[in-house]
Amino acid sequence: MPVREPLTFVFFDVGATLVEPAVTPEAVALAALERAVAGAREPALLEALRAMGDVYETGVDACRTLADEDAFWRRCAAAGLGVLHRSPAESDVAAVAEALGEYRRNFRVRPGMRELLGDVRGAGLGLGIISNWPPSLAGFLDHHGLGPFDVLACSGVLGVTKPDPAIFRWALSAAGVPAARAAHVGDDHERDIVPARALGMRAVWAGPTTTADDVRRALGLRVAR
Repeated sequence: MPVREPLTFVFFDVGATLVEPAVTPEAVALAALERAVAGAREPALLEALRAMGDVYETGVDACRTLADEDAFWRRCAAAGLGVLHRSPAESDVAAVAEALGEYRRNFRVRPGMRELLGDVRGAGLGLGIISNWPPSLAGFLDHHGLGPFDVLACSGVLGVTKPDPAIFRWALSAAGVPAARAAHVGDDHERDIVPARALGMRAVWAGPTTTADDVRRALGLRVAR
């Protein structure tokens, strides 16, 4: 059996790996719409949510800057309000867009993950992120007290999304490490595990039932008893 090379760098996915939803985005959007259009009925609100979802699905990966992201949230807001009101007030569009853009409040750090990052750093390993996320990723991580990170491979900034191996190659190049000496921790089999393994990285599963200690063991880190 071949001997694994020692790890020198560990990358993490963000959504559902380091953080988890504290509230659904649908609930946040619905509350914002209800504040903007008092008395709107449920069928119309659900149609408005669908309109916003369509804009989200087709536009979130196209954001390359924070300004792009701000404009994107305004398009989402305008799409939903347009269903509820033929000519929504600009102030209402701005208010709903602001609520959507403050999405960082909708997440919480998964139990033990902040400490796990500290243990990776304490073991002398480099620390990075490979994530499908809009350009506000750095601010999102700061808000939740995660980091610092040596490498931040954000799909929104780079214009390439997982499972495309190009984002993994970019991260490895930025870290200056060969794939055999790097690990990637993620919750999505097709977007995290498969491409990482295909490049020769050590792929570590971090699904909903995975604990921080499970990840420590997989990375060969000491687990306190």
